[in-house]
Amino acid sequence: MKKDMPVILKDSENVRNIVVKVDLKENKTTVFSGFSPWENLALLLEALGATVQKCIKDGISKKQVYGAIKEYMVKVLSTYEN
Repeated sequence: MKKDMPVILKDSENVRNIVVKVDLKENKTTVFSGFSPWENLALLLEALGATVQKCIKDGISKKQVYGAIKEYMVKVLSTYEN
């Protein structure tokens, strides 16, 4: 079996690296970065916004893109535990 290679990232003043690992079998998401949770949230939201913009530019309708995000958020948020 092939071993996973380590991910090596170097941040700079203008580039912020963040790795999001999604485990669909265990229904878990892990964020790897050198930033606080608040900064992680801001970076993830910025990435989501850039992805939405790219999808719309590529011809996917706004309604379809926003619908997919809404459906995802409803499913994910309902699984969170305190």
